Amino acid sequence: MKKTAIILGILLILIFGSIWTLYTVRQHKMDLQYVSKSSTSILSIAVDDLILDNLWYLSSKPKNSAGIKTDNEQIKGFIFDAGILLPARIYLFGMPSQDGQFYGILPINNFDKCFSFFASNYPKKINFIDKQKSIVSVSLNKRLKVIFNNEHLVYQVDFDENEGFGNLKTLLMKPEDWSQVRTLEGFQQLKSKKHLTYVQEDGGLELEATVKKNLTEINGTWQLKQELGDEFLVRDIDTLQQTLTFWSVLPLQETPTLARLMQKYTGLDAQQLDTNYANYFDLQVKSDSVVQNDSSITYAYDDEFNPIEELHVQHNHVPNIVHVWKCNESIQDSMPDKMFYRFHKENIGTYFLNTTLDSLSTPVTSKETPYPLYCFVDFRTWPEQWNVSLFKKLKAHSLKARIGTKQKNKSTLSIKGEIHYQ
Repeated sequence: MKKTAIILGILLILIFGSIWTLYTVRQHKMDLQYVSKSSTSILSIAVDDLILDNLWYLSSKPKNSAGIKTDNEQIKGFIFDAGILLPARIYLFGMPSQDGQFYGILPINNFDKCFSFFASNYPKKINFIDKQKSIVSVSLNKRLKVIFNNEHLVYQVDFDENEGFGNLKTLLMKPEDWSQVRTLEGFQQLKSKKHLTYVQEDGGLELEATVKKNLTEINGTWQLKQELGDEFLVRDIDTLQQTLTFWSVLPLQETPTLARLMQKYTGLDAQQLDTNYANYFDLQVKSDSVVQNDSSITYAYDDEFNPIEELHVQHNHVPNIVHVWKCNESIQDSMPDKMFYRFHKENIGTYFLNTTLDSLSTPVTSKETPYPLYCFVDFRTWPEQWNVSLFKKLKAHSLKARIGTKQKNKSTLSIKGEIHYQ
């Protein structure tokens, strides 16, 4: 019995020693990964630490769902059978003049395995760009594209839908423009031990996140381009039964993503928005729905073939949405009366309201807030009309998130957030 215990002890020591040695070697090699020399931002994902720190949680997840089983098998195949060397920490990078896009570079040790994996899983989306140079492209979906040759795989993640592989091919064909992470200047903050780290080269934004069972915690610092005042006023929003609440009192140049969304919604260019926008926007989606009546007129004929006008009224259940601006008439006039749903517009005090309701049931007043930018979303009550595949998954996991910013000084904000899920 004693001899058996000793043997088992030795085996356990050897197993854990081997795992620790492998982990240490992979950690040492992770900074050999390539990124572009012109990177303006880098997102770091600690793959090994994420798995090890959440091993018991991952192993306890139910595997009886056919969809989950298929996804898990595909992920397992990508990790072990795709001929791709996955490092301990993955680095995605953004480049100049390419907002909303991230790129990554991974080494390939077996081109045939890599080609076989994508051909088996995406047979209708794989193509040879250049057969002589063995350059293959794969469009996994509208926001994720891959291109690879015998040596490297380069991938692109888009927040906006984007067609074509031009940027990826240019990146793949110019390895002289790459740099190993360890020699890249301006990103010293990437040495963080957190699971996720996002750093901008100019130091404008730094974010860190730790992923735990059912909870992800976010912390960061945001260096603004201009100074803010001491008081922040927002519309006093009814937060009962809220699904989404967002507001920003920051200038548009501080929030380029919001500026792009506003340009798409209003049709105005960046200069027009900047001139006519008064640094206030809020958006609220309630958990209940609203009934909107759409009427249409058709014509029929009586027995004597005289035209008869018939009025048809259709009752549509639409999400309860309110978005509110501080802006002048140029922006107000550019806002559509109907964007998927019909919006009622009204000026109340300094606010310009757009709502799917006929009118707001509560008075419009202002209140002081410590958060110049704030966002809350609860996918448990997400509108049924918006249940596309991604939102269905978030709803199935009961995801709820809250993130806010507070002023550290005139031009610096601290960021703190939590994401809860099951």
